[in-house]
Formats: sequence, structure tokens, C-alpha cells
Amino acid sequence: MGGLIAPVTEGDLASRVVAEAPTITVLNGSYQTGLEETTAEWLRQQGFVVLETGVGPTTAVTEVTLQGYAPYGLSWIAETFGIAAGQREYGFTNDRSQPDLILILGDDWAYFQPYAIINPMKNLLEKLKEKARWMKQQAFVLFLAYKDPGRLDSENFCRSGGGLCLQPH
Repeated sequence: MGGLIAPVTEGDLASRVVAEAPTITVLNGSYQTGLEETTAEWLRQQGFVVLETGVGPTTAVTEVTLQGYAPYGLSWIAETFGIAAGQREYGFTNDRSQPDLILILGDDWAYFQPYAIINPMKNLLEKLKEKARWMKQQAFVLFLAYKDPGRLDSENFCRSGGGLCLQPH
């Protein structure tokens, strides 16, 4: 039987988190410097309102404390970060200036979190930049072939990793 913190409505957990807009403080207790900032940015994208980030107590496993009414936020955090019941604390407060949740990132999150989950836009941007560089090289080769086909040494260009291999007319 569910208690006070059990979700009571149906639907997708991610959309319920967005509607709930739980407030959270993200503290880094792991060995990885800056993990609290990248994780906080990712949590903002998931619908959390990050009130504060900082360095927390050193911990091997990620922990969460529930202080306010954020059942969906707690469920999502526990599921996403793999936080077992033993790593959850309950310290309810009526002080609305305090966050609903305090997340202390442990070495487990630093080690196991996939970079693509934390920063998918950066990965996408790097892939797009790489593709743009390749396309620029190909456009240059085509330009050379068009302007002066006799001057283009496509065999050497291809061997040097230039990409598109054109044979002069």
C-alpha cells in the first residue's frame, strides 16, 4: 500500500515530472570534478528546477533526500539513478525555500552514467561538425575538379585521406 509519497495518477513518469516541476539541489560526492554541473543541466532538460549545485559529502553510491512533495521527481530520480530504498532519506520540511529533493551524486553515477545521456546535444554537435568538415573537403575537391581538372591529383588526394576521389577528364 502506498504512503504519502506514492504517485496517485496514471501516465508517463517523465511527463508527470515535467508537470510537477520538482525543485532539486545537486551535490557532487564523487571523484569526478564538475559532475554536479553536467548532471544539473541534464536534470533541467528533464523538467527539474535546479536550485543549487555544489560539492557534497564523499559517497560511493548516489543518494537522495526527499524534503518536500515531489513523488514523481523522487520516483524518476530513484529509477534513473538506480537508487535503492537504503539510499533514500526522508526529511520533510514545510520550508518552501528548501528544495523538494537533494541529490548527492556518488562514484557509481560518475562511473556508470553514459556521456551521451548527460550531454546528448554536445555529442550531436560534434558529429555535425565532423560531417561539416567532411562536406567542406568534398566541396573543395569538386571545386578544384570543376575549375581546373588537369591540376587535380585525385589519386594523391585520396591516399592522403582527402575523401572523394575524382579522376580528371
